[in-house]
Amino acid sequence: MSTPNDETLPGKQIAGLPLAPLEKRIKAALWDLLFFVFGLAAAAMLAVTAVITGVLILGVSVGEVTEDTVYPDAAIIVPFGLAILIIALAPYIYFIQVPAEYSGTAGMRLVGVRAVTVDGEQMNWRQAATRALAMLVSIAALCAGALWMFREPNRRTWHDLAAGTFVIEDVYIPRRLNLDPWDPIEEEEEELSSSGTS
Repeated sequence: MSTPNDETLPGKQIAGLPLAPLEKRIKAALWDLLFFVFGLAAAAMLAVTAVITGVLILGVSVGEVTEDTVYPDAAIIVPFGLAILIIALAPYIYFIQVPAEYSGTAGMRLVGVRAVTVDGEQMNWRQAATRALAMLVSIAALCAGALWMFREPNRRTWHDLAAGTFVIEDVYIPRRLNLDPWDPIEEEEEELSSSGTS
């Protein structure tokens, strides 16, 4: 098991990298919720559209078989089945595969934070899966696991603790690429330009 290096300061940084502020973690969670809900809604709309399209094009209702249309259900079942498959795979892709590949969800990357190991390395697939499962436990416990970051010195949630990860500010993304609308870039650029001239 890895141990923290000398550049670890509880509550400030891990492996020489700055821990993500609470406000960024909350923003990332809100973005993730937004992306995930809209993604599931889009998949559900695709399923409904597939059924309606099948009914309108074939002029048959679900389960109706006539001599003219030998397998009318296929026009409905195949797109509907694909939509259900998308809905089933969405949590895996969004909360396990993407974080394992990119050190965080889309919401985390958008606000400029990422999840890393105690050594500051990218988490692996197993850690991403552990984070996702622990997140489900946290949600089932009325988000107690997420609220845990308010009392843990390194701002770690239950899913961070279970996976052995820390959420840090992404020092590799230039600030001007931060697309977070809740964190206006203009103010930071003004501060930087005013501090550079003094």
